[in-house]
Amino acid sequence: MTINTEAPATVNGAVPDGRMTLPPKTQRRPMLWLLGIALVAVGGLVAAWLTTVVGNTSQVVALRNDVDRGTVIEAGDLMTVEISGDPALKTVEAGEEGAMVGKYASRDLTANSLLTASAVSEEVIPKSGDALVGVALTQAQLPSTPLHAGDQVQLVSTPRAQEDLPEGAATSIDATVVRTGKAPDTNQVIVDVTVPSEDATALAAMVATGRVALVVDGAAE
Repeated sequence: MTINTEAPATVNGAVPDGRMTLPPKTQRRPMLWLLGIALVAVGGLVAAWLTTVVGNTSQVVALRNDVDRGTVIEAGDLMTVEISGDPALKTVEAGEEGAMVGKYASRDLTANSLLTASAVSEEVIPKSGDALVGVALTQAQLPSTPLHAGDQVQLVSTPRAQEDLPEGAATSIDATVVRTGKAPDTNQVIVDVTVPSEDATALAAMVATGRVALVVDGAAE
């Protein structure tokens, strides 16, 4: 006897005896769903970030050429660039470059760097009759209040540790702050000051001993 193992033929999804065949069940893949949701979320975050960055850009003035300290800035030395806005950057806004032309570079300016208002001056530094001196100070030798260009200060000679205070007024030299900066690999602050030329050598000698303190004078009324 032979046994027929062939599946019965169907007509319009039904077998001859009237029974309906069910379509095969599709297998769900939850990992693919999760991956799709994650990609959509990441895409949204990237789009939001790009919108924020583009919205916060601004045009500022930068250096096209190197300009040495004391050199007059010319129109050809400047250009306009677009950067992401940062309140910490004291930049010169585009459109104000004309006000920078004709001024002096108060320090060496390098090409492709951003221009700041503190990097220029109305007159060459040091002017005739003055000298520029760098004073290295520790945090204990100057006020905690930040110094600014133009501040009037005194550099005072201080005694050695455990040495008696000098009789009478201590030796001091009047000076004007030009700029400040951090000494590399140390905790010292470098304060560039201008002093009358005749006081420059005495101040340099005071600085060399390390026994000097900076005092800020009150603003003139």
